[in-house]
Amino acid sequence: MNRPDAFVRRCKRLVVRWLVAAAALLVSAGAVQAETVLRIVMNSDLKILDPIWNTAFVIRDHGYMVYDTLFATDAEGEIRPQMVDRTEISADKLVYTFTLRDGLKWHDGQPVTAEDCVASIKRWAARDAVGQKLMTFVLAVEAKDTRTIEIRLKEPTALLLPALGKPNSNVPFMMPRRIAETDPFTQITDPTGSGPFIFKRDEWRPGHLAVYVKNPDYKPRAEPVSRLAGGKRALVDRIEWHAMPDHLQAINALQAGEIDFIEAPPFDLHALLKADKNVQLMTLIMELNRLYRSQGALHVHDVGLAGFEWVDANDEEHSVYAFLRKGASERDVVLAIFNCTPVPRYDYRVGVPIGGTWREILNTDAAAFGGSGMGNFGAVTADAIAFHNRPASLRLTLPPLGALYFTPEPAGAKRA
Repeated sequence: MNRPDAFVRRCKRLVVRWLVAAAALLVSAGAVQAETVLRIVMNSDLKILDPIWNTAFVIRDHGYMVYDTLFATDAEGEIRPQMVDRTEISADKLVYTFTLRDGLKWHDGQPVTAEDCVASIKRWAARDAVGQKLMTFVLAVEAKDTRTIEIRLKEPTALLLPALGKPNSNVPFMMPRRIAETDPFTQITDPTGSGPFIFKRDEWRPGHLAVYVKNPDYKPRAEPVSRLAGGKRALVDRIEWHAMPDHLQAINALQAGEIDFIEAPPFDLHALLKADKNVQLMTLIMELNRLYRSQGALHVHDVGLAGFEWVDANDEEHSVYAFLRKGASERDVVLAIFNCTPVPRYDYRVGVPIGGTWREILNTDAAAFGGSGMGNFGAVTADAIAFHNRPASLRLTLPPLGALYFTPEPAGAKRA
C-alpha cells in the first residue's frame, strides 16, 4: 500500500506558525541569564543568505531571525503594524501613508529610513508572486521624508496590507537601501537587517554551522507578541543552527544534550524520541500519521480516483479549497478544507454528502500544535441547505493558514 506523500507534504507546509516561532525564539516576556545558547538542527542547511531568493523554509526562517517587516500577521490572522507606527489611508483609498517607528536601526548602527523600505518593497515585489500582482495596482512607491512611505494606487485594492504582512515565503523583509538596490536576480551576500538577531557571517560555515547573536539595539513593539506580530524579544544571547544531514546523528546529539531542538525528525525515528522522557516531541506530524492509519478513507483507494472528489476547487477569491477522501462506505469519508490565506474565514459554507454531526478530527491551527486555537469546538451539525451540489452543508470557522478535517459521526451516535 502506498503512503499518500502528497497529502502529508501539503499538510506539513501548514506548520509554518510553529516552525517560525520555534526557530526564531521570539517571545513576549521573561528573562534569561547572560550567554545563553540555543542549538538547533533545522530542516536543511542554510546555503543562501538572500531572504527572497527562493521559498525554502530555512531561508524564510533565516529572514525572520535577521530582518523585520513593515506589517505582520498575528495569531488571529489579522495584519498588524510592525516597523510601522502609523498608517493613514485617503478617503478614496488610493493613497496609503506609512510612518515608521522612531529609533529603528540597522545592524550596522545606521537608522532605518523610508528610502530603505521603498527599495526593499520594490526588490521583493520583483521576485514574489503576490508582490508582482500587487504592483499591477501600484502607481508609485515613494519616500516622502526619512520616516514616511507613500504608496499611490491606480485603483483601490484590499491586497496591499495583506501583501506587506504576508507570513510565508517570500516575505517582504526590509533591508538597507544599499543592499536592496541589488538587482533582484542577483543574490545578496550582506545579511545586514534590523531584526532581533544579527547573523555572524564570519562564523558561517555552509554545511556545518550558522550563528545568530542577540541584537542589543533591537527595539520591540510595546504590545504582547502574537504569532509574528507584536513585541518580539530575543530571550537567548546566541542561536546556533547545526547542519546534520544524518538524522540518527542528530537524534543521538539531542539525546546526549549536544543540541536542544530538531526541527524535522524523520517519521521512522519518532519512536526513539517518544521513548526518551527528556525529549518533547512536537505532535502535528505524529497526529497526521495516526489520522492516516485510523481513517480508511485516507488510504483504501490510495491509487484510484474512486478515493478522491473535489468539493470546491474554484474559490479563488478566498483561496479556500475543499475535497473529500472516500472509503468503503457512504459514511467512510473525510472532508478536508484548506484556508491558504492568513485571513480567518467565518460562517464559511461547505457542501457535504450526508447530514448529521461531523466531527473535527484534525485542526492544524490547534493550540497543541502552536496555533491560535481557532476552530469549530470539535464538531458541527450539518444544515439541511444544499450547497456545492450536495444535499447538506456545514457552516464553519476556518483558521488562518490552516487545514481542517471532518468525518461524519456513525449513525445513531450520541455526543456526550
